[in-house]
Amino acid sequence: FVDNIFGMRPVDYTVIPPIPKSPPPPPPKPGMRKYIFPASLAVALGTFGYFYLNNKNDNFEYWSAMQRGEALQMGDDDDDDEENDE
Repeated sequence: FVDNIFGMRPVDYTVIPPIPKSPPPPPPKPGMRKYIFPASLAVALGTFGYFYLNNKNDNFEYWSAMQRGEALQMGDDDDDDEENDE
């Protein structure tokens, strides 16, 4: 009989190892604690959905005008003319 390397025997793939059973599920949480996670998840998803669907950006007109080249350039506004009106 030949000694195996480091005193270990090779893996025998013909023997199927036993499959352990899964543990039982944890008991349900008592009282209102079982509703906290689903309620907070629903509130978070509802808030995200509301702001995602109702995204009325105030700067949309400005940026669309800027992409068309119609937006005011720096220094082109009429506020600077008040100093020169004296």
